[in-house]
Amino acid sequence: MRKPRQWRLTPEMATQRIRERASNSANVQLTLHAQEQMEARDIIAPEVFRILREGAVQDDPVQEGDEWKATMELRMPGGRDAATVTVLAAGDRLRVVTVMWKDRQ
Repeated sequence: MRKPRQWRLTPEMATQRIRERASNSANVQLTLHAQEQMEARDIIAPEVFRILREGAVQDDPVQEGDEWKATMELRMPGGRDAATVTVLAAGDRLRVVTVMWKDRQ
């Protein structure tokens, strides 16, 4: 007997879902850690929302229980690469876990 095929979230599907959910700012929760990292790395909220709305997931999202975690990346004006680690939570919610620069500047 064959094992049922396990469903997985592709990077393309995660990108689409994050962009759709982030189109409504009320769906996005910035964790305390994300806020601390934003301050430490001089990344402001509008930049975080830009990453969520225009960025792309490059690597396979990771399933954690009923939720999926993905890293959304975007080249920012000025040429720096930034990313958010984002959880696709229940309903239409997004939880931004952390924010970082991907380049070494």
